[in-house]
Amino acid sequence: FVRGAKFETGSVYCLQGRAVLEYKVGNVPLARECFVRASERDPRNTLVWLTWAQMEEKEGQIANARKCYQMGISASKENSGASQLWQSWARLEEKQRNFSEALNIYRRARQSCPGDVQIRREWAKLSLARGSVERARVLFREAILLDGSDPYNWQCLAMLEARQLNYGAARRVFCDAVSRLAPGKINAAMFASVPSSWSLSNLSLVGKEDWSRSNTPSSTSTLVSVTASSDPASVPGSTGSASSASSTGSTGSAGLHSTPSSASVSVDDFFDYEMEDMVGRDFASRHVDVENIRGSTGKSQKQGLASLLYMWAMMEWKTQSIDRARVLFELASSEAHETSWIWLWYARFEEAQDRLLVGRNLIAKSIRCNGSDPDAWRTWSELERKLGRFAFAKECLDQAMQLSVTARLKTSRKVDDTKPFARIWENSS
Repeated sequence: FVRGAKFETGSVYCLQGRAVLEYKVGNVPLARECFVRASERDPRNTLVWLTWAQMEEKEGQIANARKCYQMGISASKENSGASQLWQSWARLEEKQRNFSEALNIYRRARQSCPGDVQIRREWAKLSLARGSVERARVLFREAILLDGSDPYNWQCLAMLEARQLNYGAARRVFCDAVSRLAPGKINAAMFASVPSSWSLSNLSLVGKEDWSRSNTPSSTSTLVSVTASSDPASVPGSTGSASSASSTGSTGSAGLHSTPSSASVSVDDFFDYEMEDMVGRDFASRHVDVENIRGSTGKSQKQGLASLLYMWAMMEWKTQSIDRARVLFELASSEAHETSWIWLWYARFEEAQDRLLVGRNLIAKSIRCNGSDPDAWRTWSELERKLGRFAFAKECLDQAMQLSVTARLKTSRKVDDTKPFARIWENSS
């Protein structure tokens, strides 16, 4: 782009691209003028309205951002990209703590884009954050009805039930999800006691006249906490490498069974984090980019299924259903054997069961997948310390500290000495 060139030359995408570049170097008025020209050329281009609104939001011009969203939605009602405008507008109001307005925007978006799954998911997450549990439950079920092949839809509903301490209902959702996404993956005998709490065949998309009934306070007052049985006799053992890992841990010396120290990772802490994090839009992104695991085939589907199995395993761990959790960890790791964080938490799970040799083998697999994760090296250090190998434990801890410092230095931003007043953007790359 040549600064000062006439706006009439170039396509809409050239104008939009120039606007972004001008904004990055701090020329906000010129960027705004480029957006105006681009929107005049193609009013139905949702990308122009979206980037323009986000620029105004970053500049603190909230009224201008709202106007961009409104004009973009009005001009592109029949465009499939309008759903992104609705979602961004709702998130804007959520950031401004205008929660009632954000909920109203999602309601209007659902009517404008009746087949959009993500609008329902985001509406459900905000509803859950505002205490409307039943509304969130219905919206997550609608998302499953619209796209039952997406593991994330099932995962959201299951974690909602778990957060409400409805572990039986959550287990049913997990079981139905795996049966739908990967028939024959789980042992039917092992999960035969799972109650049938709901069925897709009995569901239908809810009309707006039903929202008042589904959002009443009494709808959440009858929730029953169903805790999984922790009796090992009622749950058959796992097979394959999981059972071989079991035998490896059980034959270790007495010195391998040590009491967990205060430095050990708590499943309750992790589980609470995941429950709270589900309210936001980065649910489970602490370990995996959830928005990139969607899809019906190929590697992405396997990653989505692995994430689902992993969350199920964490729930079973929390409810002390150790045998179930071990089987699910093994299944999750088999679906995504190159995913380091699954091996990491599988190792922490075995460490919590005092199966230190098994945990050390699993953490080695995690580091083999990703040797730059400081958490994995810290976990390995803790395992070696419990095994009495203090020198090697110190080496692992030093490696973890070095990786943490390196990661922090990479995220630090430098100021150009020749342009000390230039704008610096976190996501400039």
